[in-house]
Amino acid sequence: MEQTLMIYATTTGGTEANVANVQVPFDCVVEGAQVTHLTTFETDGTSRIQLSEIASQQLNQNGAQNVLLNSSIAVVLTTSGTAQFGSNFYVPLGKRYDAGTYIYLHSVGTAALVATVDIVMYLRRVR
Repeated sequence: MEQTLMIYATTTGGTEANVANVQVPFDCVVEGAQVTHLTTFETDGTSRIQLSEIASQQLNQNGAQNVLLNSSIAVVLTTSGTAQFGSNFYVPLGKRYDAGTYIYLHSVGTAALVATVDIVMYLRRVR
């Protein structure tokens, strides 16, 4: 049987570790993740997110371990006002987890921004 598990956060500029976390409900394989990363910028900047098994963010680090996925949106604005950019993509994972394992969402923003992130993970129960 397949089930979904969603992790969601709204973040602002700056480095934010563990903006959201979810606990895996049963022994499973996370077959993949559908990512929606939408950012509203007020100035030039970058919005980055990371889905990880580690409670502290590891963006911009060599040797980062247990990272499931990263997403980045960068923009250079030549007008005043706000601009909205987004990405929507699927990442195949095939990663096995035991019940009770935590998965964390991290965010780094370099500008005046608001980012909304939805990640739906597709779980397949294992026995």
